[in-house]
Amino acid sequence: GYSALDLELYGQLSAREHLVFAAQTRGCRDDAEFWLDYVGLEDRDLQASSLSSGQRQRVRFALALQHRPDLLFLDEPSAAMDE
Repeated sequence: GYSALDLELYGQLSAREHLVFAAQTRGCRDDAEFWLDYVGLEDRDLQASSLSSGQRQRVRFALALQHRPDLLFLDEPSAAMDE
């Protein structure tokens, strides 16, 4: 799995839609709600363009974890992450 600040999100998709789309393209289970709860993102239906930088970082982290990789590459995982 990979997560970094320079990983762009689609501005018109919500956090939930990002995870649903990623699950479909990766062929993994659609468990968007679980991962958004896991990373503590409450505003999951806002478009990514409306999310704060910390909220976008949470979406990136959820995307990196969603397919349950054996190894994670995290480039500055706490940068821009709100408490």
